[in-house]
Amino acid sequence: MEGISYDVAVTNAELWVHVGAELRRIRADLGYPSTIALATALKDPHFQKTLDRIERGEPGQVRSVNRYCEAVGTTLPAVLRVVLPAGALSGRAQLVAEAYDSTPTTQQLVDVALGLPRPVLDSAYSRFFAAAIFT
Repeated sequence: MEGISYDVAVTNAELWVHVGAELRRIRADLGYPSTIALATALKDPHFQKTLDRIERGEPGQVRSVNRYCEAVGTTLPAVLRVVLPAGALSGRAQLVAEAYDSTPTTQQLVDVALGLPRPVLDSAYSRFFAAAIFT
């Protein structure tokens, strides 16, 4: 997730460390003393290493962070609202977060888009604008 930046007074590294800490707090509040306990409850022991990385602030893929959020009964936008300072999101970023939070289809599309390699996204972007200009 390096290379992505937001118009807030927090670096990407700091953001994901705070997200990981908040998810760790939620997990513990739910009575799971460790990521091993949560992965066991999810019946997916292989997910434990991913949970550990997320809690250390190494998110990997957004869909993994979303899966962690779902496992503990929250959403990524809800966690971001807790860890970001009040008013830290621009108006546009706030609209994106609200759409992401309230529309399952939008959330799935964003997950897919964020998981695509950069060249694929660039190509789709170019094709979209080429089609928009010539139609």
